[in-house]
Amino acid sequence: MVITTTQLCTSYIRRAKQKSTRPYSRPDSSSYNYYLNLKTMSKFKITSHKGFNLTFNNGWQVSVQFGPGNYCERQEDNYDSPKNSEFWSSNNAEIAVWHSSNKLETGNMVKLEDDVVRGWTTADEVAKVIHLVSTAESDFTSEEMTRILNYVWKEVA
Repeated sequence: MVITTTQLCTSYIRRAKQKSTRPYSRPDSSSYNYYLNLKTMSKFKITSHKGFNLTFNNGWQVSVQFGPGNYCERQEDNYDSPKNSEFWSSNNAEIAVWHSSNKLETGNMVKLEDDVVRGWTTADEVAKVIHLVSTAESDFTSEEMTRILNYVWKEVA
């Protein structure tokens, strides 16, 4: 049985209603607390000129790397190439997912298919992962997140 991303998101909403939470609702954007929360939790990071890391308000993080040493088409490029280029791009990337409350150790990271990183991931797949991670409940375990995210690749197959 193949579950689509839409069906998966619908199950998020159902689960959230059972817990009496509303993961998709935003507080009033004029609220000081809303901006304070964005400022302290949600953030962007650039990593070695060859990727980025996103931290979401729910505490989950996504790393997207696409340069020398990463599992992508640019894996064998010279390590200094990204910082010596005005623009850096790749047709695919390596991704990883974990929760901020966990120590960044292999055992705490979300398993993506067969490993804690997934290489040669397309831009469309990265977008689906970012959406699912950014809208996930903060109390999901790494194992729950593994089951949810692995549907991204089952849907493609």
